[in-house]
Amino acid sequence: TSASYYSQPIHNDKIKQPGYYVRLNYVPVRKINVIGAYHYMRSDLRMQKYENNTGLLGLRYADSWGDLQGDFILSQIGDEKTRQYNLKFVKFLSGNLKTYSMSRFSIMDVSEEKNMVFYQLLGFRPLANLWLEATATIGKQYNYADADALYVYNGIDKTKFKAAGNCYFLLKGHLLLSLNYTFERKSDNIFKFNYLQHSINGGITWNF
Repeated sequence: TSASYYSQPIHNDKIKQPGYYVRLNYVPVRKINVIGAYHYMRSDLRMQKYENNTGLLGLRYADSWGDLQGDFILSQIGDEKTRQYNLKFVKFLSGNLKTYSMSRFSIMDVSEEKNMVFYQLLGFRPLANLWLEATATIGKQYNYADADALYVYNGIDKTKFKAAGNCYFLLKGHLLLSLNYTFERKSDNIFKFNYLQHSINGGITWNF
């Protein structure tokens, strides 16, 4: 479970979006996982308040060679209803986390407008406590939900392409340091011109 808060002033408008997320993983038998998740967001935009709800139901088969997951996501974001169908495959190419990949195919249906989004991740461990990853996401990522609906891309401007690089460094067994760079090609919602967006994020994770 997690809680989030986002705020950004744009001209005379201050956008605010608090959110709450909860995820349940149930293992009825060995190797079979039933996944359920719910994500709530309240978006304050242009003197209006939107109650956004996203739910996920999925099934995952987990084995030593990799994971196979299929899930369905239903969202009500603003005035738009979104259906998202995902098929995800995780493969441990060397049998462990030394080399691994993740592929996900998503069929999006946003208010009867359909398109496909493809996500690919490649990761490897060059050192005992260092992991490097490269990712790419192709397709219109509008109301797109990622990471079992933990992240919902409900920005006004639509993302058409995204690429990222991740770095994870494990320090003393309990402390994980992370660094991320993301490049996005986006389309302005009003004037329809394309522009580029760059972001750098850092994080610290403590494992108890």
